[in-house]
Amino acid sequence: MKNSQTIFLSILFGVLILPIAGFVAWVRPGMSGVLAQGKSPTGQEFCVVQTYKGLTEPYQVSFYIRDADRIWRWNYLEHQGTAWRNASVEFADGEALVFRNGKPFRKIAMPTDTVDLATVPGGYVDYYCPPEFSVQDVLVFHNQNYK
Repeated sequence: MKNSQTIFLSILFGVLILPIAGFVAWVRPGMSGVLAQGKSPTGQEFCVVQTYKGLTEPYQVSFYIRDADRIWRWNYLEHQGTAWRNASVEFADGEALVFRNGKPFRKIAMPTDTVDLATVPGGYVDYYCPPEFSVQDVLVFHNQNYK
């Protein structure tokens, strides 16, 4: 009887626990934060941030860059993905090339116009952050909007 219980528990562990543990290790819950930040060659401040949302839709990852009036512009990178370990950004020909874990991920056009936050329609207000925001403020904003 003791042998059959051991076999049953071993099978249960192998079938249920190991896959769940593997999934959690792959997703890496709780890795919200600033992945990259800096300035473009033209002096525009940028950051790449990720927010952990839960095991069913793990992460929202976004790229923010300031326009000529220093308004932070939101750019979608990814959602429902696993944690990014790191990010970097290269700039050329009016575009930002965002790298995920050392590999090119997405090109984003640099903003060339300006936005008056007072006139932004309600449904689009979450795409911008005011000029007084620091990178950490952008992360807090992102965490609140994408949890």
